[in-house]
Amino acid sequence: MTLPTLVKNYHLVSNQTITGDANLDAGGPSGACNSTRDRRALMLALKDQLIAAGTSNIGPGGFGAVTAWTVTQSCGGNNGGSLVANSSDNWVLNTDLVFNTSGNAHAWTVLQQTGIAATFQVCIDLQQSSNSEDGAEIEVWVSQSAGFTGGTTTARPTATDQLMLVSPALFNGWAGANTLTARTWKWNMWRAEDGSVTYICYFLADVPLCLWIFAKPESPATGWSGTQFVAAVRSNGTSDTGNAMTYELWYDVPSLKTYRADRISTANPYNQTLIYMTADTFGLGPFGQELTVANDVTGEYAIGKIGLASVEPGFIGRWGTMYDLYWGQTVLGNPFDTYPSGGSKTWVQFQDFILGWDGSTPVTT
Repeated sequence: MTLPTLVKNYHLVSNQTITGDANLDAGGPSGACNSTRDRRALMLALKDQLIAAGTSNIGPGGFGAVTAWTVTQSCGGNNGGSLVANSSDNWVLNTDLVFNTSGNAHAWTVLQQTGIAATFQVCIDLQQSSNSEDGAEIEVWVSQSAGFTGGTTTARPTATDQLMLVSPALFNGWAGANTLTARTWKWNMWRAEDGSVTYICYFLADVPLCLWIFAKPESPATGWSGTQFVAAVRSNGTSDTGNAMTYELWYDVPSLKTYRADRISTANPYNQTLIYMTADTFGLGPFGQELTVANDVTGEYAIGKIGLASVEPGFIGRWGTMYDLYWGQTVLGNPFDTYPSGGSKTWVQFQDFILGWDGSTPVTT
């Protein structure tokens, strides 16, 4: 089929490397923090890139400065010192990112993206509630408009409209298995020039372990009140082989989330309205799983737009589509394929997802 055209301009940073470092740092609930530095370095690199200046490099053209995320407040070591919580960015060095249990001194940060909404904020809280993932667990919360306030060296800030994306108590996967072995990460980040879309994926030994999404919907349905967004930080458990970019995690189950004021209740303490990714479907499932070969006539593989749908009470229906994110056929993308094949590499398929690309050869290990 004809390749799609990117709707938005993006600043794509591709094929970035975090070299493994298995050194342990003092601190943590047991006196020796199990979280290895390669996990801390990965989180620090993602934060640094989110707030970095840049110019879009893929898209329809007329490239300009990207609308970067900003840090509104944080708690961290501030370049190797004792933990401090204030309105500065205190995540400077790997060791500034201290993981610990709630109620004990630990690091967190709040990032804001005005391209989604005036005070759309994300709080990343560095938790260590167990030895899962070497103790380097995280909570990620979203505030659509109220903003996060408060926050100390022992407790993250909160928001009246906070929405939980991931938590050790709810779902504790983001960085693989429990091992002290140093690992080398490869990561990629797409930031829309206007700030409305951010995608992140990172790989360990050819496996995409996690997909991050913070995005406004394309062509949102009438009646979607409040801040229109979908968000997720989604992995496939705490395994080094758990593929995060599959139909099973996004089409079969509703992994995207948004905030609806009418969904706040004691039965829904995380304020979650769940959203599925939809696909063209026939037979027993989505086209990308049903079609196992290329088109008999054209020799091309199928690419399909990703839609958004919910079956949550008060929000049942189809609600739009994803900007510049597509489904591919599962016979490709293991670990990657590029489109056009052997050509300019303007699109890349990682497992079941297809995104815009910069012409380079993807590196996933």
